[in-house]
Amino acid sequence: DIITAIYLFEYFPKLSDIENMVKQIKSVMKRGSVFYGLTIDQAAVASKKDYYGIQGDLPREEGQEFADSLPDGEGNTFSVHMYYWTMDSLRRVFEDNGLRFKELPVAVAQEGIEKYGNEYWNLFFERPIYRIFKVTLQ
Repeated sequence: DIITAIYLFEYFPKLSDIENMVKQIKSVMKRGSVFYGLTIDQAAVASKKDYYGIQGDLPREEGQEFADSLPDGEGNTFSVHMYYWTMDSLRRVFEDNGLRFKELPVAVAQEGIEKYGNEYWNLFFERPIYRIFKVTLQ
């Protein structure tokens, strides 16, 4: 079985909310099950705000609420409200609940490289704005 959570952790206002979700995840995991998570690396986003067209203040402290204004590709912007959690905090919550946590490298499929070229991906790979991790039972 595979369980996923994509762009989910940023929407929890308290670390205890994340812990409650982790307990639910663990309760449905069987031997051999894998949980994959993908979260935004806000520090990397902050370093590339202009490149990605992001406006607004980015967080500096754990649990801090923030809003990003993002372009929609049609000349408009929309706001997204989130909370800042580091990868260390996420790791700690999973491991404190008896789960094995491993951060995975970010990669692009060969098809993506062929379609857009290496130059397109260079800035992304300097500091990927996404963090991916894998969780299994211990």
